[in-house]
Amino acid sequence: VYSLQAQIDTITQAIFHLGFSEVKNLVVTLSVIDMFESISVFPSFNMIDIWKHSMAVGVTTRNIGSAIQGAG
Repeated sequence: VYSLQAQIDTITQAIFHLGFSEVKNLVVTLSVIDMFESISVFPSFNMIDIWKHSMAVGVTTRNIGSAIQGAG
C-alpha cells in the first residue's frame, strides 16, 4: 500500500505520503496504548487487548459504512 519509487528522507515527506489524518491516528493510538500499559485495574484484564479490539471494530465499522455509501 505504501510502496514508493523514491526514498523518503524527511518527516515532512513521510507525513505527506501517509496523510496527516493517518499520522494523527497513529500518534493517538500509540499514546493511548502507552497510557493503558500503566493502568492495572484487574490483573486478568488486558487493556491493550481491549484497545486493539476497539480499533478493529472501528476500522470494520468504517469499512462497512463506506461499502454501504458506495452501494447507495
